[in-house]
Amino acid sequence: MRSIRSFLITVTVVAIILVLFVAIVQGYRTGIERTQALLDEQLLQDAQLIALTATSDLRDLSPISQLEFQVWRLDGELIQRSSQIPSEPILPLTEETVVDTSFAGQRWRALNYVDTSRGMSIQVAESIQGRFNIAEEIVNATLLPILFGVPILIGLTWGIVSMGLRHLLTLARAVALRGTDNLEPINMPGTPSELHPVLASMNNMLEQLAGSFEREKRFASDAAHELRTPISALKVNVYNLRTQMADSADLQGLANSLDRMTHLIDQLLLLYRTSSENLRTDFESVNLNRLCQDVVRDRYTRIQQRQQDIELNAEDLSVLGNQFALSALVANLVDNASKYTPEGGHIRLEVTSSNEGVCLVVEDSGIGISPNLRERVKDRFFRVNTGSKVQGCGLGLSIVQHVVNLHHADFEITDSSFETGTRVAVHFPINRDRSQ
Repeated sequence: MRSIRSFLITVTVVAIILVLFVAIVQGYRTGIERTQALLDEQLLQDAQLIALTATSDLRDLSPISQLEFQVWRLDGELIQRSSQIPSEPILPLTEETVVDTSFAGQRWRALNYVDTSRGMSIQVAESIQGRFNIAEEIVNATLLPILFGVPILIGLTWGIVSMGLRHLLTLARAVALRGTDNLEPINMPGTPSELHPVLASMNNMLEQLAGSFEREKRFASDAAHELRTPISALKVNVYNLRTQMADSADLQGLANSLDRMTHLIDQLLLLYRTSSENLRTDFESVNLNRLCQDVVRDRYTRIQQRQQDIELNAEDLSVLGNQFALSALVANLVDNASKYTPEGGHIRLEVTSSNEGVCLVVEDSGIGISPNLRERVKDRFFRVNTGSKVQGCGLGLSIVQHVVNLHHADFEITDSSFETGTRVAVHFPINRDRSQ
């Protein structure tokens, strides 16, 4: 995902660098041209100075001005010249001009100055390389501070953009900290006007979410009451019919359907409750040993009626979690183990510790689950076709999955240590353990 700050900084810095590059190139070219023009003016002034002092010794001019020169009479007589310049005129004597020429194996900038009052032609020449070096030094002295200022501009751009986006980052943190347990409007004093529509939209969304969650809670509460009441009445009526009339397969089927409907409603409501994010706010230290004992005790009579053996081998370990959700997890695992284990079968619960955390295991000697279906059975309403008369709604392991996710744990389904059957192991991470 692209960052707005990174995008703004990158685009701004690239724009600054491009503008500076164009400005530096243009400034360099213009600076060189203007410096050359100034040097041409200086060359003319040197020629005029030579004309004024033509009767004196001119040998000292060359070391000072780095000039090569000739002094001619207009009739073609050479009066004086420097050491490197030829003895022939390098330019026409009667024409004032400034051109590039070559002699002594170098390129020179040459100028001819005609002093008609004295009847002289002064020709001066300056090395083009020397002129270029002088011009480049002047231009570089002007442009280099601009180049050195680029890192400062980048730093200022980063700081200005970051300061401009600080309210957006504050808003992002405020939204990230919001959860289903805190749907109050976001209040940010001093928010820029550009963020007012965003903040108003978010607060409106939070208000709608709060209303939606409240309606969902009311629906679950109403559904629990409104659905269970008529089903309980139907079960009573069916029981009365079976006592008053000869028991028949139809009445038995009706009773079984009512039992299955009751179980489905209970599981749907349990799935809703274990899926709620509000359970995260009710985490506490839960002793898994005692929790498993309570679940086994509540189901012991039903398990005995099926002539099944159940054993609990548990260390006295605790995890940080929600008591209700963990009870639902263990209850569904035990119910599934009992449901899919034939009469006379075995069920075993274990709670052990390891370097990774706490492990809860429920295994049975039932019909087992084939490896290719062990992930699919975690989906809602998916049931393994066992060919038996076992009734269920396919929500048990979905509830287990929700509880596992709620506690940042994981669970796996493997073969049981019995000859046949299923082993479900739930691993709670170490950072949520509480040993007692």
